[in-house]
Amino acid sequence: MKYLSITILILLAFQSCGADSTMDITNQNENLLLTSVYGLISHHFDYDENKIIKISFVLEEMSIEKTIIYDQNDQIKYSINSYEFDDLSISVDTTFIEYQDNLITKATTQKYIQNFKINQYFQYDDLNRLINVRQERIFNSTTNLIYKFNYDQNNNVTKLDIPNYQNYLFEYDDKVNPYTQFNLGVMIILGEWTVMNVLSNNNTITETIIDNSSETINEYFEYLYDYNNVGFPIQRTEKYDLTTFYDYKRN
Repeated sequence: MKYLSITILILLAFQSCGADSTMDITNQNENLLLTSVYGLISHHFDYDENKIIKISFVLEEMSIEKTIIYDQNDQIKYSINSYEFDDLSISVDTTFIEYQDNLITKATTQKYIQNFKINQYFQYDDLNRLINVRQERIFNSTTNLIYKFNYDQNNNVTKLDIPNYQNYLFEYDDKVNPYTQFNLGVMIILGEWTVMNVLSNNNTITETIIDNSSETINEYFEYLYDYNNVGFPIQRTEKYDLTTFYDYKRN
């Protein structure tokens, strides 16, 4: 339950929240698009051809819908994020994306809560991989969080460091991570590009969470996958027998 609480907290922090993925999908796989993920947190993706135009999911008492607006160059301009609560009230915020040399440098979300805004600033390495994010949360006072990513030679995130909080260490299989079909803009709008490790080319098979202050292991997880005939995951089983299912469509 501790891990679930941490996951939900980070998800909420990033739901406000490009460089295209470095994943090279083979010709055999290029028309297979991720449409749904069913698990602890479920998502559904709507496409216009191969562009994601809407993301829908449910988080506890909220149903969330993110509509993505593109410019004439197919870069994301902004998303309209609608939240419907159990009491049938609906709130809306907007996330705006800024670019420099085709790389996302900033995402700004004006939250539906009055005077609550989130700014996120992005830095990259020489391979255009995301290596640093500074998140500025402005709500009465300003709170800053830093996220640092380390990669291996296969373009997998081996370590996520959140200073003064936790480190996440990852190991991987050798199969296609379907989230690498999404560019960084979609990952930011999705809002889970740390928790679900969507930046990596392959699928996480172990995850170790270490407390920064004590350097002790808080949590350890192992993930087992079933794959389809082209190497995409169709099912993942994890701790407490939680199962995640993946659905796809042909473009």
